[in-house]
Amino acid sequence: MTRPSTSRVLPLGDALSPIVARLRDMATQSYDNLLTAEGPPQPDYELLDLCSETLNAIKQANDINRIRETMDMGPQRMWTDEHRARWVALSGDFREWDAKATRLLRRVSKLKATTAAGLYAKALVCRSSASGSAVLAHSLAEDFLACEGLRSSLWPAAGGG
Repeated sequence: MTRPSTSRVLPLGDALSPIVARLRDMATQSYDNLLTAEGPPQPDYELLDLCSETLNAIKQANDINRIRETMDMGPQRMWTDEHRARWVALSGDFREWDAKATRLLRRVSKLKATTAAGLYAKALVCRSSASGSAVLAHSLAEDFLACEGLRSSLWPAAGGG
């Protein structure tokens, strides 16, 4: 049995950035609607905002780690002081972004998704998660099962058949 990967893999690659921006826009519009009372907020606005922040943190950690992994030590495996300092700085940045992503993942798993947008955002985060994904996946599964709209679209009211 192969062991699952522990690296965080962002779904959709470069196409994820517009989705993250859209989630953030939806959350911002909902916050604005709450402040100005111009309409109802999106029910999952807090979750959408948190998911966009989480996906951004995962992306930043991945980008920094990719740069770190490409740093070549050379054939003699000797680094200059400058090279070593750059590695240490990148390692610190990576740890900060990774820790932030982990904290956000925990928060995402505690919020309930009630709309299709919330379920989608939470599923993107779940797919991007390397650690903590079991708790997050369980939370997502509970949200899917509790979603009335999803159930009614799958099993419409019995019409005599």
